[in-house]
Amino acid sequence: MKKALIVLNRPEDAAGLLAAGLDVVARADGAVMNVLAAREPPEDTILPTEEMLTDRTRAQIRTAQRQWLIVSMPVFRAG
Repeated sequence: MKKALIVLNRPEDAAGLLAAGLDVVARADGAVMNVLAAREPPEDTILPTEEMLTDRTRAQIRTAQRQWLIVSMPVFRAG
């Protein structure tokens, strides 16, 4: 069975990547699309010149990432 794996780690890119994945799957007769939502480490979401990453900021980033996944899950499954 043919499979396409779409890895999502930025909410702003999700729609475009899913659309591209669906296009690939449509062209590959009988292919299946799997979606992996990968979170970035909170440390990678701030610039080195910004303030230090506090536990509170880290928790806020993780909460935002979790919320994005919860809201997006039905879209991924509907694909």
